[in-house]
Amino acid sequence: MEKPDQILEAAARRFALYGFRRTVMDDIARDAGIAKGSIYLHAASKEDLFVQTVRREQRLMAEAAREAVEGAAPREAIQALVHRMLRWLDERPLMGRLMTGDPELGMGPELSQHAGQICHEEHLLADQISGLLDDGMRRGLFRGDLSTEAAVTLVISIFHIYLHNKRQRFIELDDEVFTAELLRILFEGILICERGTHAQN
Repeated sequence: MEKPDQILEAAARRFALYGFRRTVMDDIARDAGIAKGSIYLHAASKEDLFVQTVRREQRLMAEAAREAVEGAAPREAIQALVHRMLRWLDERPLMGRLMTGDPELGMGPELSQHAGQICHEEHLLADQISGLLDDGMRRGLFRGDLSTEAAVTLVISIFHIYLHNKRQRFIELDDEVFTAELLRILFEGILICERGTHAQN
């Protein structure tokens, strides 16, 4: 691993565990196995290091998402993407804390706004899910009258439900079982429909 990546990897772990305010540059340097002064060759300040760390986490998340759906049909790709992203958020909790606006990260309003812009500027998961839905509609696998925007929001909401449930448990079902059930309802709905038709309200 290159030195900048070592630093950002150590920073991601520290920021996720202790938040921004309580993270100390000395600890990041020690975790990265470098002298404290070396960090300042790569980042001008703790704020700069945090921003770089969030950008790297965003990039790694995008790579994991792309790998999850590679070669899969639209429905299976969406399911694989959701399951992979939930595991990824467990493995790399900094993004999860940012996605839920965890106040204990202690970033302050300016840095919080900046980090929020980074997390949303590419809309990477939304764009990917939207592309899979469009592909499924073109292939005749999904309803032609589907609102892509609404469907994307439903999928993204699974991540938020999962993350909030991790922080303060309100759903007693096993995480895997609950996620699979949410996906089943997403694809199959809750109304009984005649074969070949969709329920109307």
